Amino acid sequence: MRKIFFYILIAIFVCITAIDSHAQQVQFSQYYSASLHLNPAIAGIYSTPSFHVGYRRQISGNPDSDERFINDLSQASLILPVKKKRSIGMPNGGIGILGYTNSAGPEGGIKTVGVFVNYAHNIQVGPVRGKETIILSVQSGFEQMRFDLNSQQWGSQYNPFLSGSGFFDSSLPVPFIDGFSQSPGYPVVNLGAMYFWNIERNFHTYRYSAFSGIAVNNINRPKNSFLGSDEEARLDVLYKYHGGFEFRFRSFDFLPTILGTYSNGFVRFNAGGTIAYDLQDTRRFVTSNTGMKIAFGVWHKWKDSFIFYAGFRSASLNIGISYDLSTTDVIDSQLIDFGPATEITLQYFFTKNSRKSRRASANPLF
Repeated sequence: MRKIFFYILIAIFVCITAIDSHAQQVQFSQYYSASLHLNPAIAGIYSTPSFHVGYRRQISGNPDSDERFINDLSQASLILPVKKKRSIGMPNGGIGILGYTNSAGPEGGIKTVGVFVNYAHNIQVGPVRGKETIILSVQSGFEQMRFDLNSQQWGSQYNPFLSGSGFFDSSLPVPFIDGFSQSPGYPVVNLGAMYFWNIERNFHTYRYSAFSGIAVNNINRPKNSFLGSDEEARLDVLYKYHGGFEFRFRSFDFLPTILGTYSNGFVRFNAGGTIAYDLQDTRRFVTSNTGMKIAFGVWHKWKDSFIFYAGFRSASLNIGISYDLSTTDVIDSQLIDFGPATEITLQYFFTKNSRKSRRASANPLF
């Protein structure tokens, strides 16, 4: 009987999603390793082409049973810097291409796929290049949700005499929902902006580097209901703020950061930082050099979890892994973040010669 209640909960979850789509975008714990997913303006801070991938899995319930709420999030992005001929230093902007998938709900039954393209433009403030930079970006794309009714088990298919098949007869028809669309799609428009002090991270001239950014998602408020006739089901506008500063002491890089989101009255905060150690003790004035580094970090997601991070960085390749140690087992009111999560990220930079060239990225985590 316990499974019956679980599958009834599936139906309830679908109805809630169809009727009330006021849900925040799921965020990566390593949010700066998923740059375009955080803020499209970050496409303007890379001087070399780069490829980024990330995968996050979050489970609530018994991981060894089929009665679980699953939240899988993955992303892949490509960033191409835009430079004028004979220009040196940081680029004039960047083009970003982002693709992501999110599977959420009971057994990850509701899937969302998104593809986005954006351009970020760098504006130098003042006569000194690299001292103060403003980055503006517009991102547009298309998202599609999918829920396959036939892939689920329903109470009307329950048969107490079919113990060998889990008491469910898949040959029986699934419930019919009038006007139900299994794969609604919709366009999305996002905006992003950043302010960067010492974007080239020259710690010989300036003692620190600082950045602050805002992003606004779903500014067109697209309709994303499984019920095509529901005109009220639209994505809420999602506001994000992120910032931090970096300074170097001998062979150590220190980077405290913060991320805050707001949507439909719901506020979330994530604060913490990382420490990176240069294994080759190069002690250069610019921290993004050819030296290999190991990094460790801790963040706290307000009223939710502690996040522990470890990573390895080099001129052309970065790898990071993090674990969300949840402080509560209760699913939150938006059915988004629940239970512990594991996340893996990888970034690859197309440098001409990783042994001789310096990767001048303004993102201190890359």
